[in-house]
Amino acid sequence: IEQLKNADKIIAKHKINADFYNENILNSNKVKKIPQNPNSSSSAWIYTIHVKGRNKFEKYMIENGVFVNKVHIRNDVHPCFSDYRSNKLKNLDIFSKSYVSIPVGWWMKKKDLKYVTQLVNEY
Repeated sequence: IEQLKNADKIIAKHKINADFYNENILNSNKVKKIPQNPNSSSSAWIYTIHVKGRNKFEKYMIENGVFVNKVHIRNDVHPCFSDYRSNKLKNLDIFSKSYVSIPVGWWMKKKDLKYVTQLVNEY
């Protein structure tokens, strides 16, 4: 309950950081931003991009001091859902092979955002 006192401020900072990425990360042949719906507003608790060669990208970022992660894996890969696995989820298959999340949290300073952006754009 105590942390709820800070929720609006924290979410606002996440949104500011996500806006920075939206404005400064360039779509390229290796990196694609996920389009944002102009009629909605995300809390931006994570910032996900698509990258070609995700494993290489993850290694590159970590070698440069930036932790990145897939955050969530699809539920149907867990054994308890194996009966429900479908071969008809082509777009989910594509998404699952290329997504990765970069840091966007309230603790990120402008210099941190610039550094992450520079690394992503140079990849």
